Amino acid sequence: MNRILQEALEIAREFESATFVGAVAVILHTEEKRRTRDLDFAVDEEVMDDEYADLGYVVDIHTRKKYSPRGYPIDVYDRREIGGISLDYVLSKAKTFCVRGEKIRAISLEGLIVSKYRAGRHKDMMDIRLLVKKCGEDIDWDEIALLSKHDVELAKMRHDLGQMM
Repeated sequence: MNRILQEALEIAREFESATFVGAVAVILHTEEKRRTRDLDFAVDEEVMDDEYADLGYVVDIHTRKKYSPRGYPIDVYDRREIGGISLDYVLSKAKTFCVRGEKIRAISLEGLIVSKYRAGRHKDMMDIRLLVKKCGEDIDWDEIALLSKHDVELAKMRHDLGQMM
């Protein structure tokens, strides 16, 4: 099994509400390998430094960067929006996947596409191309419209994603 997915399973055991939102979400939705250095996930309530410590996580007091007990850099969303999408939406619309008989949650396909589209980095656009290629028929455009900030953004996403299909 991919080391990143194994780490995601460990994190999901340690944080019951963990919902993966970055590269792990892309891997889960597409079943394609993808390289990443860190794991990004949302949780349903703020995690304090002592709670991380109790679980064996490390929080660098100078940089505020966090590391899993196994040394993986993590980015935890417990108060911040993800690409302009509320945490409530991300957590309530999460999709559950089964990996080696265990459940693991990831942001919805539509939430993942919109958040990566808004980030707009080269690697995010590459992820969107993969998502469209592998999952294009499953995209719920009504859900994309709900997440859109305005009609212009929705029209641009429809156009750009249409070019990728």
